Amino acid sequence: MPMKERFFPVMLERGLVSADGSRLATPLTAEEAAFLGFVPESPCPVPLFVSGVCASTFDVAWELCRTCAMPPWSGVLAVAQTNGRGQLRREWISPPGNLHVSFFLPPDMERLGNMAPLAMGYCVHRALRAMGIKTRLKWPNDLLLRRAGKEGKFGGLLLEERNGRLLAGLGLNLRHAPDEGAMRADRAVPAVSLPSFTGSVFAFWRSLVGAMRENHARRIAGASREILRRRIETSLAWMGRPVYAEDGGIRGLVRGLAADGSLALQTDAGPAVVASGGIRPL
Repeated sequence: MPMKERFFPVMLERGLVSADGSRLATPLTAEEAAFLGFVPESPCPVPLFVSGVCASTFDVAWELCRTCAMPPWSGVLAVAQTNGRGQLRREWISPPGNLHVSFFLPPDMERLGNMAPLAMGYCVHRALRAMGIKTRLKWPNDLLLRRAGKEGKFGGLLLEERNGRLLAGLGLNLRHAPDEGAMRADRAVPAVSLPSFTGSVFAFWRSLVGAMRENHARRIAGASREILRRRIETSLAWMGRPVYAEDGGIRGLVRGLAADGSLALQTDAGPAVVASGGIRPL
């Protein structure tokens, strides 16, 4: 039986500067390393770079990709971001204590086209469930967590593509949720964090990425688009409930997913699909 390859995380001791001279990431200080629970001698299931405060883990990962071999699932974990990116170029509030990571996706995800973000969201959802955290997937790319009888936004996922490679950015509110005053007035749900999370962000990511790889191998790799569509629907929030779609101002009941990953609604005028934007419950 072949020996499994062992990886150890790399600390960006001197930070990172882009080709144009702009500062992308600061060095990881001893205080930040302790806060993350970073253990450099601890084996990781995949290659991992760990930084202090960065502009965006997306920017750091793309810059590293220019000079380093970044295989599938390898990524960048940062203490905090100053310019985190969310859906529709919205700011992603990224304080220390939460999970801020970008990681490269396996090549087979490219075949899914517009369904790739949903498939990756489903993969994260299943991985969290394996870790005892029960979430639901809010179309198209948010993760909801139920607390005190109400659902709130626990995290978000965003995909970027360059030169045929897919990079995913994942943010999870482990310790902190944004204040209500910092949220959009038309937000779908309030933001929430994990109750009483005091663990290591670094260890959390090691466990999560391991569970993600397993779920990808079991539930996504090799699955037809139709089978994958049905699997993703089992994780969708608000199935059968009325929602409002921002793009087009459509109101209707959530029926599931169309073949291309669009959201299928049943409106008073008949079936409709929503291809972009966000939704909120009515």
